[in-house]
Amino acid sequence: MTGFYLNLILTVFGCLALTSGINFSIHEKDSGHIRVHTLLFSISTFLACIGFSLMSFTPDPRYAFIPRIIGILGIDVYMLLELDFLFVELKVKKTIRISADCFFGMFLFFVLIIFGRPSSVHFIRYDYHTSFEILSHTDHLFQNSYLACVDVTLLVFAIKWLQSIKIQREKIFALQIMSVNFIFLFSAIPDILNLTFSKRYPTMPYCTGILLVYFFYWISVKHHILFTPTVKHVSEEIFYSVDVPVLIFNMEGSLILFNPRAQEVFKIDDETDQNLRSLFTFSDVDTLRFLAKAKTGKKGRKDTKIKISEKPCVLSYSINFNDAEEPFCIICTVLLSVISNNRESK
Repeated sequence: MTGFYLNLILTVFGCLALTSGINFSIHEKDSGHIRVHTLLFSISTFLACIGFSLMSFTPDPRYAFIPRIIGILGIDVYMLLELDFLFVELKVKKTIRISADCFFGMFLFFVLIIFGRPSSVHFIRYDYHTSFEILSHTDHLFQNSYLACVDVTLLVFAIKWLQSIKIQREKIFALQIMSVNFIFLFSAIPDILNLTFSKRYPTMPYCTGILLVYFFYWISVKHHILFTPTVKHVSEEIFYSVDVPVLIFNMEGSLILFNPRAQEVFKIDDETDQNLRSLFTFSDVDTLRFLAKAKTGKKGRKDTKIKISEKPCVLSYSINFNDAEEPFCIICTVLLSVISNNRESK
């Protein structure tokens, strides 16, 4: 049963890797190429884990070579993506980047044909999982040659990347990315030493290695972008530091968020529920009209007064939409001591 449980755990972590990559892509839209590469890394990790897990779960060894090819594809593509990641970070010319990707892509294609063919291994069915033993060491050597070529190229460009960085924090990030590649080398040790565990579970060290590499990369990237200026981070700082009241209402007109300046101007009490009518001199009709217009998704401006001080102001508002393209909140900025000529923009 050990083989069954090990591959079940592998499947879970493969799905977790894919989920984390998709989640990163959705929430870190301002992270540039890191967003794209993280998603691709997660897909490659998922393919490697799921491919080799399905191979182990396949009851008929005659068909086990199909998911095995998927697993090989996941690991080899991951290595190629790492190289492409370094090319982008180094701002390598597009022609050189495409040429290198095409060269290693062709190399990868032949690896899948030669090392992935059914005759290169002999599949063995145990009680609860399917394993294999290498028949053609020449085919195995071809796979290892691909990994060695990519590894050497990665090391050369990673050192060049590290040398080009001047900021200490960026150097730490580069070292973190470089160090994870050695995990692949350590994961090959059981296979090289021909250990008993490697014979019975030949794909487990490599899948464990790629999972460690991916999640270590994911943690490093999350820490890196935490201190990288993005629209998301800058917007948060602006919200709390700008000397203009900013109020955010839900689509029913209840206040859900405000900045320190708004709390100062409107004397907002955290324990009291506030809404449009309690903050501005809105009549019932004005409130209904305002919310009706907001629900159409149209932004606008409205002359009004602050209720607590009777000071005139201009309420400028825009609508934020959710992933289903439905309006879900009203973002308002208040311009104090300004009276517009137009009562309300159409």
